[in-house]
Amino acid sequence: MYEPPREYQPPQTSFDRTSVCEAPVIGVFEWIVIQVLMMIPLVNIIVLIVWAVDNSGNPTRGNFAKAYLIIIAFQIVMIAIFLGTMAGTILNFVNELGLQ
Repeated sequence: MYEPPREYQPPQTSFDRTSVCEAPVIGVFEWIVIQVLMMIPLVNIIVLIVWAVDNSGNPTRGNFAKAYLIIIAFQIVMIAIFLGTMAGTILNFVNELGLQ
């Protein structure tokens, strides 16, 4: 007769759904409003920061705001690197030509 290993634990037979936190679904119209807000300069940053730190709001919207802020920070760093490289290249070119 087969005996399971001593570490064997039987599969869980019931699942307590009261401990699961389900966020409300964000509808299509609300996603459209969110995308329109993201197109407005400065307003988008303020709204994203408010949503990112709001613990009582929709967690889906909060995660979206955090991800969007991370992407914006990455873009700022990449633009700074690009502009620094371009400025260095232009200054080197000017020095080579002796235009100073």
